Order: sequence, then C-alpha cells, then structure tokens
Amino acid sequence: MKLQTFLPAQTSLSAPRRGLLPCLAAAFTAFCLAAGAPVAHAQSATAWTFDQVLQQALQNHPAILGKRSLQAAALADLDAAQWQRFPSVSAELPAGSRETGGVLRVEQPLWSGGRIDAGIGVAGSRLDAAGAGIEEERLNLSLRVIAAFTEALRQTARLAAAEAGRAEHDRLLDMIRRRVEQSVSSQTDQRLAESRAYQAANDVSLTRQGLANALAQLSQLAGKPVRLVAPTGIGVAEPLPGASLELVARQAVAYSPTLRRLDFEAKAADSEITLQRSAYLPKLVLRMEKPTGGINTDNSTRAMLVLQAQPGAGLSAKAGVDAAVARREGARAAHDTAEREVRERFAIDWNEAEATRERLGNANQASTTSTQVFESYARQYVIGRKSWNDVLNAVREATQAQFVLEDTRAQAIAASLRLAAQTGILGGRTAPAASAPPN
Repeated sequence: MKLQTFLPAQTSLSAPRRGLLPCLAAAFTAFCLAAGAPVAHAQSATAWTFDQVLQQALQNHPAILGKRSLQAAALADLDAAQWQRFPSVSAELPAGSRETGGVLRVEQPLWSGGRIDAGIGVAGSRLDAAGAGIEEERLNLSLRVIAAFTEALRQTARLAAAEAGRAEHDRLLDMIRRRVEQSVSSQTDQRLAESRAYQAANDVSLTRQGLANALAQLSQLAGKPVRLVAPTGIGVAEPLPGASLELVARQAVAYSPTLRRLDFEAKAADSEITLQRSAYLPKLVLRMEKPTGGINTDNSTRAMLVLQAQPGAGLSAKAGVDAAVARREGARAAHDTAEREVRERFAIDWNEAEATRERLGNANQASTTSTQVFESYARQYVIGRKSWNDVLNAVREATQAQFVLEDTRAQAIAASLRLAAQTGILGGRTAPAASAPPN
C-alpha cells in the first residue's frame, strides 16, 4: 500500500527564507511536477502558457478595443479644439426680403479670454485620461487572467490528486471485498470502503467541474478555446528585493493607471472651470465681409475688429462655473478614494503572498507526513494493530493534505503575479517576442 505511487512528489521548503518571490519560484518548480500529471487526459490539446493567454487577452479583448475607440474619439475632440484657432467662414442669405444679396464672412479670433486654450486643455486632458483608461483596462484584464489561470492550474493539480485518491480507494475496496469473500473481514468494512470510494469519486467530479469553469473563463478572455494550461514561465521576480510593504506600495501607487486617469480627469475639470469663466469675458475677432448680389448695397470688401460678448441667459454662466468647480472637487475626492483602494488591495496581496509562502512549507510537510502515516497504517492493519477505519481515514487525510498543498501553491503564485501586475512589471510578458498562442 504505497501511497507515493500516485501522489505527486514533494519538494522540501525547509530552506532559510531569502525573500518572498524567490521562494515561490522554488515552490513553483514542484507545482509544475504536480500539474503535469493530467496532461495525458488532454489528448491532442495544446497547452496554453500564462504569457500566451495574457498576450491574447490584452491584444484582442473587446474591452481593450472599446477603450482604444474612446481614445480615438478623444483625439478627434482635441483636433477639433485646436481648429478653433483658425478662421471660420460663414454665409448669410436673407429670406423674405426684396434684397437678393447675401454676405460672405470670414472671422479670425484674436483674443477669446482663454476660451480656446481652455478648450484645448480640456480635450488634451481627456485624451490623456483615455490613454490611462486603456492601461487601466489592461490591468483589470491582467488580474482576471491571473485569477482564472492560477485557478486552472490549481484545479489541474487537484484533479491529479483526486484521481489518485480515487484509484487508491478503489484498490482498497477490491482488497476488502476479497477479505469479505474469505470471511476475514466484516461486511461493514466493505460498506465503509464503498462509502469512501463514492466520496473520492465526488471529489474527482467536483474538481473536474472547477477546472472546466476556469478553462471556460480563460477561453472567453483569450477569445480562443483553452483546453489545457501549462505552468511554463509563470515565475515572477520580486520587484524590489528586501523592500518593505510601504516602499513597494508607493511604487504601486505611482504606477496605478486608475490614479493617473483620475489625475487627468481632475486636470480636465480645472480647464473646464477656465472655459466656463471665459463666458464672462468678451471675444475680439478680426472680421472680413464681402456682400454679394445686392443691387442697392455696397459690394466692396470690408475689414473690421469686432468685440463680441455672450454671457448667456441670466446667471447661466455663473451656474456653469459652479458646476465645473463641483466636478473638479468630485474628481479629487475620487482620486483620494481610489488611492486608498490601491493601497488596500496591494497590502492584502502582499500579506497573502507572505503568508502563503510560510504556509507552503507547512502544507508540504503535512502532505509528506500524511502519506507516511497512511503507509504505516496500511502495514499495521495487515498485522491487526490498526483498524480498517484508521486506514481509510489515513488515505483520505493524505488526499486532503495534497489538496491543501496545491491550494496554497496556487494562492502563492496568484498573489505574486498580482503584486507584479500592480507594480507594472507584468507588461514584459506581452512583448512581441513572446511565443504565439496555440491555434
């Protein structure tokens, strides 16, 4: 009764601590061995790596394409705002008058009270915000890929352990049936073995469902069918070795595309205030007019300076300024709220990465010990020193310990990847040199 014949080999994690992510890299090596067992069940399916899924999602996901369209619209708005510096052409053709002539007019703004510059500032800040919005969506997609991919790896490793546990329960069930036929063991022992075998089969079914769900999420993110995942190249180096949480959190705040987007929106709100206040001031334009077609009018070209004032109806200009000021304050408050959320999320991921690194060693030792206990109980049962229930409990505990080990590995890897994404060092995985995704 050798449990190690079907449980994946373990890697010792008792070495001295030398940093968070380097230790995770060592743990991930063992994870690769555990995750490789179910590959045979995928038949001809090609395994996707994390880099391939991430690159495919960031290049072709509709959310990214939608943000790029918004950026193109913002660029067109900036172009339109810059054209306000150029002359405008208008024509007047009177109706209901005996005069048949019209007026062709060209106006060149000379001074607008800051209206044109403010409009360009608003459009420019919104363009910058649209660019930051693309990076924000890329980060959100990256976090979704990390969650789905590590879940797929976790369920793949759990499936290997669950199938191995079911195989061991089936072997024990066959053995106890023979003992019952020989009147060596009771019928109750056989019923107990059958019950545990059913539980093991349920573990396999539940794990397969979880794996199918994770692969379905990855397929939607990548836009292509993902039937198998491989842990190749998933290790991430620590951004700042030996750095404190506060130091690395500042790096996350400096990188955060959400905060950059809100900064640009606040700048746009500042320019919007200037734009609204410009309604208080007149506008000076150089106008050239050319009357045409009139019989009793002078058709010579005229040039003049025109001072125009359009303060709006009632106190609408002041109301517009008040609204712009309120929007600016709202943007600033949103920035402060988002910064707290960034720091909170980063601290949670940092603590999870540290804690799972510590639990990984304990889980590894617990899995190894559980395997050894089962082997010992199996030998002692033969000589009558342990009960049949003790043997079944031991094999069940060994399988559960393997589940805990794989869960802890996946949590540690996911936390380290999220830290990398939030500090901006995950982008190198999407370089053009990255391998192409499976067809």
